[in-house]
Amino acid sequence: AHLFFDAGDIGMRGRGGHGHLDTLSFELWAHGAPLIVDSGTYAYTFDPKARKQFQSVRAHNTIIVDGREPAEFVTLWGLRADQTRPRVLLWEPGESPSLEAEYHCGPSIVHRRRVLLTREPFRLEVTDKVYGNGTHDVELFLHFHPDVAVSLKNDRTALAITNTHAYSIQISQPGLSLDQSFYSPSYGIKVPNSSLRLSTHSPLPLTLTTSIHGTPRPQK
Repeated sequence: AHLFFDAGDIGMRGRGGHGHLDTLSFELWAHGAPLIVDSGTYAYTFDPKARKQFQSVRAHNTIIVDGREPAEFVTLWGLRADQTRPRVLLWEPGESPSLEAEYHCGPSIVHRRRVLLTREPFRLEVTDKVYGNGTHDVELFLHFHPDVAVSLKNDRTALAITNTHAYSIQISQPGLSLDQSFYSPSYGIKVPNSSLRLSTHSPLPLTLTTSIHGTPRPQK
């Protein structure tokens, strides 16, 4: 199992460059195949609208609050003021590695995420805490590789099936839905894939827990 976690700045030294709005997003490779994926790049100059879509928070495996991007790209490469200030709070390597980081995802709103990965038996637990005042719309996204078959069991539970394993996905809050999105394996190419979206309207602070358990499928 391999988990890639982004806790860095959006671009570099205040410039957007090739950066995406993917702070605290992650990718997950498990049991010989990609499971949860970054949506990719797809386009630059030939389709500016698609460029913005693939850059957006919604194209990544993280949280957006009130539908507001944490920073604004003003051209294909330019970034207006980046006030996100990400920082790593905890890193514990080992057999069950854990990492915690946070960033400012909106005015007076902080998103803190902790991931804990257990390889055997396979389990990933993601704890999201959104700090702030008042009541807000919060959305969480998970994007799956096109080879993964995803189905919704109820408004808290989904199932993801690969050739070798079945993964149960459970979220602590109701409001889960199954959507179609797009995945770009390389520049200029996009293919349909499945994504999960959790939508909730809740007072802050808010805690969301996502648990992913994997078990082998019976082999014929």
